[in-house]
Amino acid sequence: DHGKTISSKNLQTGAETTVFTADEGFGIDDYIVSPNGKYISVWQVKMPADSETLTNGFSRVYTYDTSSQIKYPIYDEIFGPATSVHYPIGITDTGELYTDRFLSNSGEGWAFGMSKSDLTGTQKSNIASMNNGTYSSQPVISPNGKYIAFAGYSGADGMQEVAGIRRAIENPNTVELLDLQNDQRYIIREASGKRLYPSIIWDKVSGNLFFVEALIDGKNFSFSQFSYNPLTRLTKTVISPQNPGGNEKGI
Repeated sequence: DHGKTISSKNLQTGAETTVFTADEGFGIDDYIVSPNGKYISVWQVKMPADSETLTNGFSRVYTYDTSSQIKYPIYDEIFGPATSVHYPIGITDTGELYTDRFLSNSGEGWAFGMSKSDLTGTQKSNIASMNNGTYSSQPVISPNGKYIAFAGYSGADGMQEVAGIRRAIENPNTVELLDLQNDQRYIIREASGKRLYPSIIWDKVSGNLFFVEALIDGKNFSFSQFSYNPLTRLTKTVISPQNPGGNEKGI
């Protein structure tokens, strides 16, 4: 279930142009495009012979400049049983690539640490504030390419695994942004009691962040939805148990 090419289509003429072709034996698992459409990052994988799992397979991440039509190899890695690989989550209008790290065939393998690279792969580094165990959900980049949003983990309940699942994955108890101008994270929703944040998405129309809050009270659950404006840094209630119909449109 992997692709072989990435193409662009002219919506006026209907003409299609292939802009990226997977390496021999590899399939395209995912790709991302910068907000201005100039840069692409592609994740390719190759299963080992006679296997349907990724362990001992291969992972490659490329960036591609649509203006120069040059692709750059960023990561070339092997899926090991306890080794994480990089996959792209966002590329900015200046070609800076952000990647999450992923453990294959280990359940919820994402959020194992975040890294960044320049367009050509000559300058790569781990982001110290985004280590494994400090965030929970798969990170998502904002429509304007300025922020990455995610559910974080305060660490209040310790770091030990729960039934083989990392504690941070099990407890998404904060909502946070990573500012891509300085790689600093700041908290939108502090950890509080039994509140968890299972869903975080960007609305491409308004540019606002929408997130769901689950309040756990014994065996009872209640859900609320909020929107956050990164320009004003204001949060609004969209849906609450008292107002299940909601009061904000546009998503």
